[in-house]
Amino acid sequence: MYNVQTLAGHRDSVDVAVLGEKFLVSGGADKTVIVWDATSAKQFALLSGHTDRISCLHSDDSSEVMSGSYDKTLINWDIERSVQKTRLKGHTGSVTFVDALWEKQM
Repeated sequence: MYNVQTLAGHRDSVDVAVLGEKFLVSGGADKTVIVWDATSAKQFALLSGHTDRISCLHSDDSSEVMSGSYDKTLINWDIERSVQKTRLKGHTGSVTFVDALWEKQM
């Protein structure tokens, strides 16, 4: 049996979401990324920094998420501190797909 819930937080349409064991991460037209606790369905972090809608997301389901946007940038976020770790600029068009490999610390 599934527990279906409505998550209220974005101020405009949600265009992309990724689900892991710990987090659900969503992004869209309001230019924000919201990290939700997958167990409690409560908002864990609100990440702002893009200047156009979020088009893609990748999460390692631990402490980082990567977002791509129509603003031609990628941002690597620290979820726990709700801050940008890295902003990658230089694309000549919208970023529409992101995948990442993170080195796991032993």
